[in-house]
Amino acid sequence: MLTVIEGGRKESEEKAQRKREFLIASYRRQFFRKWRCSAKAGLCSAVFCGVKYVSLVSLSQLSYDETVSLFETIDDIQTLMSLMTPRQFITTFPVEKVYDGAKHGMKDYYSVKSELDKYPHDLPIKQNIDSVLMEYYNRDINMFKVQKWLTVDRLRRFQGERGLLEEFAEEHGVATYTFYKDEKMMINNSTGETVEIQPAIPRGIHIMECDQI
Repeated sequence: MLTVIEGGRKESEEKAQRKREFLIASYRRQFFRKWRCSAKAGLCSAVFCGVKYVSLVSLSQLSYDETVSLFETIDDIQTLMSLMTPRQFITTFPVEKVYDGAKHGMKDYYSVKSELDKYPHDLPIKQNIDSVLMEYYNRDINMFKVQKWLTVDRLRRFQGERGLLEEFAEEHGVATYTFYKDEKMMINNSTGETVEIQPAIPRGIHIMECDQI
């Protein structure tokens, strides 16, 4: 006789979600406190907390007003970043220790250092912040950049416009699909063609029909 024992997966997921919500609230609180109280003295700390906060936010749970507020916060954080010097930036967000980027056509420690060496190390980055962010290679900064563009994408959708990826795909002749989870199908947004989605079955597993016992 087999006994089915409920695992603790649900409890673990709930615990992870509570931890995530705590971190989001904590970083958000620290960012606004450090920014408002002493932006100059706590500049690096404010930017660090702001980047961490933005990186943890779940965009799918935000309303339109909350998404607008997040976008404004991202803009404020990037403005604060522009006041940092390259030396402060690289100290606050250490470059990933990857050194073979040139071999694979990717960013690495050397490509980031090469970009930062274009600017005085002890003067604010200012108008060069977009270039620095574009070339920077750090996990937190990478996530911040992703969240920034996902936020822009979500705002466009709220406003009835096409998403950034859809616009890019259309300009380059790439087909896009809308997925309907309940109906288990996708529709080609250009042709209207319907594609039925079959459930994925692991290799080596075969579905057999049998009479109910």
